[in-house]
Amino acid sequence: MALIICDECNKEFSDKAQACPNCGCPITTKEIKKNIKYIKIDKEKPPIKINGDEAIKYSEYLKTNFEPCTRWIQGISTLFSIIIFFIIVIKSNEIGTAFISSLILYFVFFMLLHIFNYFRPKYKKEKNIMLEAKEKSKIIKDYLEKTIPIYQDMKPEFKTIKVINKSLLQKYEAMFHIYMEAYLNNADAILLNSDTTSTEISGNITTRHGRVTGKTTSTVTYNIMATLVKIEE
Repeated sequence: MALIICDECNKEFSDKAQACPNCGCPITTKEIKKNIKYIKIDKEKPPIKINGDEAIKYSEYLKTNFEPCTRWIQGISTLFSIIIFFIIVIKSNEIGTAFISSLILYFVFFMLLHIFNYFRPKYKKEKNIMLEAKEKSKIIKDYLEKTIPIYQDMKPEFKTIKVINKSLLQKYEAMFHIYMEAYLNNADAILLNSDTTSTEISGNITTRHGRVTGKTTSTVTYNIMATLVKIEE
């Protein structure tokens, strides 16, 4: 929260107001920048217990693609379909039939493994942990956004605690990590130094007989640099 001092009556009031509530003197953007005074926000008790590892758990949740244990199911199903494909080819020497049969069996086996995995006790536990991490991150981030303000410019009353860099695939995720760092370091505010994105393109492209073939994928990364500060009164 930021307060400014009225040039007419010297009373403090919010920088969001259009005029001084005490004397009615209107203000301008220039006056706000000149008279602005940064103050600490009184931190209320968190709505839920914060352990400090919530940002890490949220990142783990994102890496699971919102569904735990799907990778091993895909791997087993693919291996099974490949084995069936070669067995049919060796016995019947019909590649087309072998391909269609293995493809059908892949989806059947994939669904059966999903059903088996769904009723597996460990699966339900893992899924609940991931969903809990998602819900908890939202509650904590909403709380931290209200108690730890973000500023753009360094001021004399700011004392640097720590400078942090976060490069992650989601802006929400990167900001959550920064908010958690601010909370763990007992910062009064966050000074946002830079907020940029970078794109990495990977893959193979070949040109043959005038034709371009291949495939590329692009990954966007959010790069955020911030300074955690204490506000000296």
